Amino acid sequence: MKGLLTAYASNTITLAPVKKIRILCEVLKALPLPEDVETKIDDIYTVAVALDGCSSQDSPICVPWPFAQTEENFERYIAPWLKRFPDFSYINELDKQHKLQRVLYKVVEVDGKAVTTPNEPWEQFFVITTKLDLSVAALEELKAQFAKWAMAPVMREIAQRLERGLAQDLDLEKPTKE
Repeated sequence: MKGLLTAYASNTITLAPVKKIRILCEVLKALPLPEDVETKIDDIYTVAVALDGCSSQDSPICVPWPFAQTEENFERYIAPWLKRFPDFSYINELDKQHKLQRVLYKVVEVDGKAVTTPNEPWEQFFVITTKLDLSVAALEELKAQFAKWAMAPVMREIAQRLERGLAQDLDLEKPTKE
C-alpha cells in the first residue's frame, strides 16, 4: 500500500491543485480511515470532483455541485473554505443588473400569489455558481480558495499513511533476537 501511496503522490506533483486533491482523496478513500477522517475526506472529495469538473472553457461556467443546494450542505461543503463570494460574468450593465436581481431575490408563492423575497447568503452562492455563468477569474478563485484549505488535511492523511507504512517496514527489517 505504501508503494501505491507513493506512486499516486508523486504522479500528482505536476497536476493542478484541485485535480491533485481529487486524486489523493481517491487513494485515501481506498484505505481504512477513522470515521471522522473518512467523513472529512469524503466532503473534500465531493467538492474537488465538482470543481475539477469545471473548466474556464465551459460556456456557461457553472459548478455541478453533486449535493442538494441547501443551507445545511452549504455549511458542510462550502462554508469551511469559502473566503469571498465569486463574481458572475455579464455582457453589459443591463445584463449585470438582471443577474444581480436573480442573486439577491427569489420569487416564491404565498397564498397563490408570487412574492419576491430576499435570498439568504447561501442561496446567493448557489445562484451565482450554478445559474449565472461564473467569470473565469471567479472560477479560478473558487478553486484556489478550496485548494488552499483542502490541501493540508489531505496531505496530512497521506503523510500519516506513509509514516505508518515506513514504520511497519522498519519493524519487518529489524533482526529478531533468538
